[in-house]
Amino acid sequence: MAKKTIKKIKTAAASANINIYRLAVPDLGERNVLQLAKKFSLDGTGKTGVMFQKKNEFVYSQGGYVLTLCRHSGAYRLLNKLSWQADDRKTNLDLKEGDAIRIAEKYIRKYGIVSLKECRFLKIVRLLVGERAIEAKEGTERVIGMEVAFQRIIDNVPVDGPGGKVIISIGQDTQVNGCTVLWRKIQKKERVVSGLRSNQSAIEEALKYWEADKQAVTVRSTRFGYFEEGWNRPQKFLQPAHIVFVLLGSANSRFVRKSVYVAAAALNNAGRITPLRTKKKRQSGRKETKPAE
Repeated sequence: MAKKTIKKIKTAAASANINIYRLAVPDLGERNVLQLAKKFSLDGTGKTGVMFQKKNEFVYSQGGYVLTLCRHSGAYRLLNKLSWQADDRKTNLDLKEGDAIRIAEKYIRKYGIVSLKECRFLKIVRLLVGERAIEAKEGTERVIGMEVAFQRIIDNVPVDGPGGKVIISIGQDTQVNGCTVLWRKIQKKERVVSGLRSNQSAIEEALKYWEADKQAVTVRSTRFGYFEEGWNRPQKFLQPAHIVFVLLGSANSRFVRKSVYVAAAALNNAGRITPLRTKKKRQSGRKETKPAE
């Protein structure tokens, strides 16, 4: 039987005013991509740019800019490929956190990406490159790019998961060279949450999920919030959830892996978030054949 360990966990208090929302179904086509291109001051007529489709994406390319729109989520990404993560061998972005946030917020306001009242600053990720001369004993690092992430807030509750994010990319000369927006549109309020299940019951559900595995399960932490799926995942409802972070693997082994279980938190929830595990079909053994006499 798998060993189960639960560390002492601090949980965020849940807001009293929480709802379940029905999300709009993305109805996207080439026209939407061209409109979005015009919003970011690109031509958007299809005359100077090139439009093509991938399996689940529409892509518009003009000059060094590439705009990608996802069919499943409505998420989009705009990048200047000529400057995004480019290294001119001299750039070293010496931006303070506050200055980077101001540049990102200015860009969000300029293009009306989202309302800044509906999000909060989340984190900054710096893109580093290392250099070392052959004869040198120590190397140096330079910052050639920064990504400023903002997190969606609904009903004063943060939106967790890979979705509900706006990321602004800053490159050489502190110029914005791209953005990623994973922010599903809400169609309507489906219903008010009647009550919330306990954080402990979500942990127990997560442990049961891995019960069949012959490995240790250590609960590292939990978070509460609305849960929004990633780039290429369809989603019908935005609902509150307990997100349970675990370590999987033998307690005496160095080989462990991180995983996440997401449990719907509302008593009148809109269905499971982490789907049930499918049982692997047992392969039938090959019939033994007798050699010909």
